[in-house]
Amino acid sequence: MDVLERARRYVARLPGSVSGQGGHDAAFRAACALVHGFALDEAAALGVMRETFNPMCSPPWSERELEHKVRSAAGVGSERPPGYLLGEEPRGPAPQTRVAAPAPEKRVQSFAPERLAEVQHRALRVDRDWLRARSPVDPAAVPGAAGFLSGVFEKGEKALVFCAQWSQGDFGVVSSGDWRVPGQVWALGRRPGLQATRARGLPAGGQDGIWWLCQPVSGEWRPNGSSDKQGRPVVSRRSRGTVTRWPHLVLESDEAPEEQWLNVLAQLPLPLVAIYTSGRRSVHGLVRLGVESKAGWDATAQVLAPVLSRLGADARAMTAVRLTRLPFCRRGKAMQELVYFDPDALAAPIAAQAVRR
Repeated sequence: MDVLERARRYVARLPGSVSGQGGHDAAFRAACALVHGFALDEAAALGVMRETFNPMCSPPWSERELEHKVRSAAGVGSERPPGYLLGEEPRGPAPQTRVAAPAPEKRVQSFAPERLAEVQHRALRVDRDWLRARSPVDPAAVPGAAGFLSGVFEKGEKALVFCAQWSQGDFGVVSSGDWRVPGQVWALGRRPGLQATRARGLPAGGQDGIWWLCQPVSGEWRPNGSSDKQGRPVVSRRSRGTVTRWPHLVLESDEAPEEQWLNVLAQLPLPLVAIYTSGRRSVHGLVRLGVESKAGWDATAQVLAPVLSRLGADARAMTAVRLTRLPFCRRGKAMQELVYFDPDALAAPIAAQAVRR
């Protein structure tokens, strides 16, 4: 039995959350069990929360609320080593998950609407059309998602694409290094030992949308640091050990109104490679950090997170191995739109660059 199946069976034995009867605590305990007890990454834990835990809840949690629970669980420590529940038999009553108490003042999102209002550039009315008109590369000229990924990554680097965000990746794209030339697309095997096969292209979309991992990967299955019941290492192709370089940081906001959030993105003195929509209300900004190591990525993110989170950026989403929405793909009937694209991004505000150009 694989780790995900064990995690599903474990969660199925937990009491569902009921509004007014400690529902938040029940959901948080379930998320902690998945993140710490089974050593699942956030995407995998979210999938189990959505498919197994949520149907037992009254009322069910929204997608955003489930994401918040998983991120909160990932942000607290545990008194036990990672994967401690993998050594337990999946029978009998579920044991209590022991986690260190969260520090609310530090863990909660510190969005400050008044601060967001203060930094607005009153002379700029930034919307999607404003960004498209000032984009160094016309989004309409980019030949789809595989072209976008070729512009984001260097030649020969591999991008991992997801039809289901808790999967290990469904497609790989080998970058051409030029956004005008779509990268080679490969359909990936679902488990180790299954070879990839050439595909004609990436999927046009899905009910929940399409994602990509913001860092380039090796494409190999590698141990993710946890073990299964037999003590064998659990392998993944989307964990830290598969990342070959750390160029990107994703900024997203579900809190700030879109026009205000776009105004902030246009003023940031950061190399913004792309701005694209989620197919819903969220807009993502892709920043090129220019660091060489995971330590450098962490140090930079720690400096940026406190400042940007007050302006509406989700600090919990500022993780190094991060899935983000793939432009040119549909989420249900809505398009995940590319509205700004600059493969040669400069460390200067978009607004200032637009004046110079």
